[in-house]
Amino acid sequence: MNTRDIDDFFAADLPSEPPPEQEAAPVQEPPNSYKKNGVHKIETVIDLTLERGLPVDVNAEKVILGAILLDNEALKEISISIEADDFFLDSHRRICLRMKELYDAGKPIDIVTLANLLNQHKEVETVGGVAYIASLTENLPRRPVIDEYIRIVADKSMARRIMQISSIIIERAADQTETASQTLDILDAELLQLKDRARLLSRRRNPEPFFVGYRTFVTTAPDDIKWTVEGIIQREGSGLVIGDSGASKSLLVFDLAIHLVAGVAWFHHKVPERLKVGLVAREDAPGLSQSRLMRLIEGSSEAVKMFLEGLDLESWLYINTRSQRETWSLQKETDIQEIIEATKERGIHFLFFDVFRALWEGNENDNQETAKVLAAAKRIEREAGCQVCIVHHLSKSDRGTIFDRARGGGINGWKEWGIGITVENPDAEPRDQIRKLHLHTKASVAASPIYYRIDGFEKKVELVEVEPPTQQYTFSKGKKKKESAPIQSNMPYTDD
Repeated sequence: MNTRDIDDFFAADLPSEPPPEQEAAPVQEPPNSYKKNGVHKIETVIDLTLERGLPVDVNAEKVILGAILLDNEALKEISISIEADDFFLDSHRRICLRMKELYDAGKPIDIVTLANLLNQHKEVETVGGVAYIASLTENLPRRPVIDEYIRIVADKSMARRIMQISSIIIERAADQTETASQTLDILDAELLQLKDRARLLSRRRNPEPFFVGYRTFVTTAPDDIKWTVEGIIQREGSGLVIGDSGASKSLLVFDLAIHLVAGVAWFHHKVPERLKVGLVAREDAPGLSQSRLMRLIEGSSEAVKMFLEGLDLESWLYINTRSQRETWSLQKETDIQEIIEATKERGIHFLFFDVFRALWEGNENDNQETAKVLAAAKRIEREAGCQVCIVHHLSKSDRGTIFDRARGGGINGWKEWGIGITVENPDAEPRDQIRKLHLHTKASVAASPIYYRIDGFEKKVELVEVEPPTQQYTFSKGKKKKESAPIQSNMPYTDD
């Protein structure tokens, strides 16, 4: 089969000279037109003009090549799905080919070795010089996550191939040297190859079968639910800590983090194993976060102190505040890449975001916009292999459960387990105020509420579990009011 050289479908790295201006040709009636009811009808013929440009994402190509320079082993992962010919720019194809030569020869792939090999083939200037090679790693984390970029480059390459096949088939059909059936057979064969590649790419992203049979399903079920905190936080579930401003959400989260690191029961709920924890605390001033952590550790129970003794917290508890980075966003790709890499590198099991609203800009009442940001958090959870908990504020509504009153739209779709905080006796002195934890989990029957008081306000702070207050407070128009009925502390919270 005679086909055009595929290079005709790739743009040169440098723009070509524009064609000379020509006089407009006189308008002629198309030869394949005919009249119906006095109106010209034209048979549909595809015009493969490239005014919109060919499908390409040059930035994705650069990220992939830069990732290889930073981590040579990434080349094996990349080679499963794409080849040098899948790159749009000729310079990128040449760079990829030389990288493979170095890798196959067992040599390191870096700026010096790559530039030297390109120079041997008289290609250094063709690809943009050593400066361009060095620029490939700019703004990339040390081990960038490149699955999505591989998918983009492969998808764009297949789209260009579809356009090429379409053009070839149109030419063959117009040539009329073969029957339409023969042309269709050629089209089917070409498209079959593309479909096979698309399936392989999809399988790479989703290696598990879509369906499994009943016996396979039930025999692979775990014997018991895996818990991070028994009865409260199931393993691998996305979490939500929610409460009014001033309810001391951050203090509670820091206390939970310390117990996870120590592997000590939290409010009489067992922590099966100690975990490495990351705290992204972006709402409060860094000094306040430092003070809270130090005072909580100083005021910890003897059991917590015993398990923390001899443990290098530097390698178990990680914190990010505005003192490390003034700005950080769940809407910026480089920031997302950075935290995924940092979480994987440190082996963090549990990651807190405090607070959700401080991590992005936009309209939190827009469900679609909120969903995109939550998808970024879910991506971090998936690619970094950790649990993620979002700390969030309540709205002024008094309808439904505390979780129904989450500020903004769409946040409840994130919650697989939740902890809600309310102050049960707001009229009392701050040191006497009792807080209630409303608990929600999809893993089992919800646990009974937990009541606690914050003890110590100077050098030591401790969250001490207490009996519920004698008077119950309910929300009314955003404020709390007393009710005469006593609280029934043995009534579990449900979120049906």
